[in-house]
Amino acid sequence: VEDEEAEAGERQSAFIQKQIASAQAIGQRRRKAIQRPLLFGGLALLVISGVALSLNNLVQSQGLDYTEYRLFVSISTALFVSAAFCMFLSLTPDQLLPVQVARLALCAYLVIATWSRITFGVMVEIAKYMSLEDASPDGCRLHPSRECHFTMAAINLHLVACCVYVISLVGVLLTLEARMEMAARISRIWLCFGVSIGMNGVVDTITLVVATGASVDLIRAVWPIVLGGLSLNRSFRQGVQTLLARRVVNVDSAASIAMLFGSRSSDEVLSFARDNFRGVRACDIAWDHFQASTSDPAAFALSRPMAFNEVDVFVSHSWHDDPHAKWDALQVWCAYFRRKHNREPVLWVDKFCIDAEKMTDSLGSLPVFLAGGNGLLVLGS
Repeated sequence: VEDEEAEAGERQSAFIQKQIASAQAIGQRRRKAIQRPLLFGGLALLVISGVALSLNNLVQSQGLDYTEYRLFVSISTALFVSAAFCMFLSLTPDQLLPVQVARLALCAYLVIATWSRITFGVMVEIAKYMSLEDASPDGCRLHPSRECHFTMAAINLHLVACCVYVISLVGVLLTLEARMEMAARISRIWLCFGVSIGMNGVVDTITLVVATGASVDLIRAVWPIVLGGLSLNRSFRQGVQTLLARRVVNVDSAASIAMLFGSRSSDEVLSFARDNFRGVRACDIAWDHFQASTSDPAAFALSRPMAFNEVDVFVSHSWHDDPHAKWDALQVWCAYFRRKHNREPVLWVDKFCIDAEKMTDSLGSLPVFLAGGNGLLVLGS
């Protein structure tokens, strides 16, 4: 009997590993479908904007009339921001290297943006204010003109933008924390990117368009505000990735499971799941355990390590449902199981079988834990 159970366990492990590999293959196809068009599109926009800005510098160095090319430069700047937006859209939680590159690029952008605001924003406006002070008989402080007001407001706006850049930079650097989940890191990067470029657009709108009336700078100023708003919209970002993924693969459960596995190989996923697969006897579960969703070391201590075929059912439920209804349903099922098999059922229940110190990897292994049980019991109200 023991040999038969061991053989059944090995067959189940082989089946699970095959399913993991299949899900990861689908996930890889999905990832390529998302990343390739966004990365190539972003690179193309980056090259176009780089060439355009280089031509602008050439025009200025030759002493030609800059105003004739201002609209062209405004569009080029908007394309540069769009390129970064497209590249960030390609980030997925199952790959570490692109997230690290995006974090480094955003840090570099924020440092350069801060330096540029101080050099070409604050210092230039201060010099302008000083010239107005010298040109006015009474000075800007005693009898400030409209231009004096705008100049002082521009200085304050540039300083506020610098503060936003520095705060965003600190936020990006906090994603270096090892315990932070990959999805949380990506969300933090998007937050810092969206806030910084949105602030950049607001300052440019006021200083370039409103103050000077230069409508040719409208695209350069307003477009970052639009992209900043989209960057903060998680539904939009996920919608774009889903739309791109559907061109190659259906966004089904296999692709979702592959996202849970992350960058781990099938052997790593299976090994972790096998080492951390646990079960708890139904008679050891008390009513008090079902009243709260908080992690409980005492509840975890009631479970014990199990082989994949030794758990009778994987219990699926929501902590938002009525605990009384779930408890009553569980007792009915357990009584039925005892009558049929003449023994106590062994269950996989999240509160009892997930190690709080390994929460991230355990949640990523839920599909394997589900497959490791001999059945599925869904409790609801």
